[in-house]
Amino acid sequence: SARGTRFSGGQIFSPQANAFVYLAPLTIDKDTTTPTVTAGGVATYDIKLVNHGPAAQTNVTINDMLPPGFTYASHSVSQVNATRTGTTNPSPGASNMTFGTWTINSLGSLTITVKVNIATSMASGIYDNTASTTTTQLGTINDDGLVAGDKDTPGNADPENDEDVTVLPAPGL
Repeated sequence: SARGTRFSGGQIFSPQANAFVYLAPLTIDKDTTTPTVTAGGVATYDIKLVNHGPAAQTNVTINDMLPPGFTYASHSVSQVNATRTGTTNPSPGASNMTFGTWTINSLGSLTITVKVNIATSMASGIYDNTASTTTTQLGTINDDGLVAGDKDTPGNADPENDEDVTVLPAPGL
């Protein structure tokens, strides 16, 4: 609450308490740029990590277990104030993707754009797919809200559908 005093027709307020907004030191968010894909097609995801904190996050690893029928095809990386300290990449056809080890400095970010193949035999439906990261300082954080979450995810929930892909039947099936 605040108390105020009228001064020349205006209200002057003085705070009685401070408000603090907590922003996790590191956030991860996974989104798709292809929310609808035909079976046999390619889905594209962006996995973005941002270090909002004042200190570096070290030994950062990123893991992404794809739904059955989704397999790794390729990826690209964009980084700002981040360094790759260990190089491992998913193998083509893999369903459990890891992207090496990183140090993400204060105010640094890392975006991994991933292309995945969707099997022609995939059943129609909506497929949820989240990613997680682990750091020395914070432990595990994921995009589905169960461990921590991104800025849009309340704890213990995944109201976001921005990483969901709707698979449509392949032509002729």
